[in-house]
Amino acid sequence: MSTTIARPDYTLQEERKPSAASPVLSGSYWLDAVNGIRSVTLTITYWPDKTDESGLAAVELTELA
Repeated sequence: MSTTIARPDYTLQEERKPSAASPVLSGSYWLDAVNGIRSVTLTITYWPDKTDESGLAAVELTELA
């Protein structure tokens, strides 16, 4: 699932999705020299048991410019 922004202030540089051999999700973005980004929030949510919607772990980090 991805979101399209009409005038993004960033460019996706690299994205790696998890696999059986390497269960790591990673990516990086380049910010444009002139951008309107004032904060960024990263939310990671993990459901160890997909059948139990209430049993989850979440971490959220917000960075302000």
